[in-house]
Amino acid sequence: MRRVRAHASLIRGIQCISLRLGHVKTADTKTKANTKKRPPENPPDRAGDSTQRQAKLVAKRNAKMARSVHAYVRGSTTKFYEWLNAADIQKMPQGPAIWICGDCHTGNLGPVADAKGNIEIQIRDLDQTVIGNPAHDLIRLGLSLATAARGSDLPGVPRDNAERVVEGARHLSPYLGERMRSARLMGKPVVIRELLPQDLKLEVETLAQSEAMDVARYLAYVVGKAHARQMDDAARASWLTELRRNRTKTLDAPSWLWSSIVELISSHEAAYLEHCRRYAMARG
Repeated sequence: MRRVRAHASLIRGIQCISLRLGHVKTADTKTKANTKKRPPENPPDRAGDSTQRQAKLVAKRNAKMARSVHAYVRGSTTKFYEWLNAADIQKMPQGPAIWICGDCHTGNLGPVADAKGNIEIQIRDLDQTVIGNPAHDLIRLGLSLATAARGSDLPGVPRDNAERVVEGARHLSPYLGERMRSARLMGKPVVIRELLPQDLKLEVETLAQSEAMDVARYLAYVVGKAHARQMDDAARASWLTELRRNRTKTLDAPSWLWSSIVELISSHEAAYLEHCRRYAMARG
C-alpha cells in the first residue's frame, strides 16, 4: 500500500512538473499548454514563512534548554565562550594549535561508522569545529559531565563554513569525516552527510555514579585520541607535560580544570534559572 501511494504521489509530481513545462496535457486540462498563466492573486509570503519557522525553532530550543542545567549547557555554547574570553588563560595549559570540536559536550560524542560499517566512539557533531587549544574541549566536556551528574573567530580556519566542518571532521572523527562533503546551495555553504543507523547519541543522565565515572574516563580518552592523532611525538610529549601542570596531591584533577568547571557550573546554573524565568514569563 505504501508503494502504491508513493508511486501515485510520484506520478502526480511528474505530471505537475510536465504541465508547468508545457510538455504534457492531461484529460482534465482545459487550457492550452502555451497559454500564459496568471500570477497568483495572493503570492506566498516567503519572508513571513521564514520568520514564523525561525520563531518556532527558537521556542522549541528554549523549551529544551529549560529542562535541566545539563540541557542548558548543551544549548548555550555562546555562554561558554563568553566565560572563556573573560578567563585567565595563563592558568590553562597551552596546547598546540590543532582541530578541536569547539562544542565538546556528551551529546556530541557517540558511536559512528565508517563507509565499511566499522564502529568507533568518536566526536559526531562538528558544527563548531575550529583550530584552537585542545584544553578548551577538555573543559567543556568536564562541564557537560559535571552538569549531567548533578542533574541524575580563531585563525587558520577555512572561511567557508562547510569546508571548515568537513575539514575538522576529517581530523577529529575520520569515520564521520569520510562520509561528509562540502557544497554550496543557492550560494550558501552546506554540508552533505551520509547517515548510518550506527550513528547514535549518548545519553549519560541516567547512569549510576560508578558508571558515569567510567564513561567520563572513556569519553576523555576519545577526545584525547582525536587531539593526539594530529600531533607528532614531540608535540604529544609536550602536551602531556602541560596537562600535568598544576596538579596537587589532595585533588585527583589538575587545578586549572577543577577551577574552570566550578566557575562554569556556577555561571551556567545562574543563567539557567534566568532562562527558566524568562521562558515561564513568555508562556504567560
